[in-house]
Amino acid sequence: MRVIRRLQARLGEDSGFSLIEVSVSMVLSSMIAGSLVVVFYGLAQNTGDLSGRGEVQADSRAVIASQVVEIRQAIRADINGEAIEALDPGRLAFYTQNYVSEEIERVVYERKECIEGECELWVYKYALDDIEDGIADFEETPYASNFLMGKVLSDQPLFVGIDFSGDPLVKSEISTCDGGATKCNFTVVGITLRARPYPTTGGALTPIELHEEVRIRSA
Repeated sequence: MRVIRRLQARLGEDSGFSLIEVSVSMVLSSMIAGSLVVVFYGLAQNTGDLSGRGEVQADSRAVIASQVVEIRQAIRADINGEAIEALDPGRLAFYTQNYVSEEIERVVYERKECIEGECELWVYKYALDDIEDGIADFEETPYASNFLMGKVLSDQPLFVGIDFSGDPLVKSEISTCDGGATKCNFTVVGITLRARPYPTTGGALTPIELHEEVRIRSA
């Protein structure tokens, strides 16, 4: 405070400032400017964090909503009379009816291209090739390959089959099935979508997590 008062007093004089006083003024100005930069930078970072989390949360909700609609409408079309062709923690293949063409199609959701636990989520759709003896056969090449979102975490299963048995009913989970030795005859598909926002600070690294359990109508 004494230095500031001396500086104020010198402002009313004609003798000017000494080198020490100028140096002190520059140091004080630098400290104040540095503090303002830190405050504004922190505000910008927080705004970026909120924006990034909001964007990833909106993308995750859109993906989950699409999956729920399609899985709920899954139909029995394989040789075992099941709606789900195959399931593992990062992949789900099932049959449904295209709401535009009304043709049966094969849909595959797949978590892939993982780097350090962060993956891309894709959906592939295969058109109907033929139906023989009531069994649908599909094209080998998808007519649609769509990237849904990135930074999907692989630390937990994306898909699980859920069934209920016994009296009283007991819930059990199926982690893998292939329609062969392990039947995909469960009635509910569990989806747990975990995604990491694009971070600007460490606080933005906390994942977004959404969970849904979808009952297959034809099951």
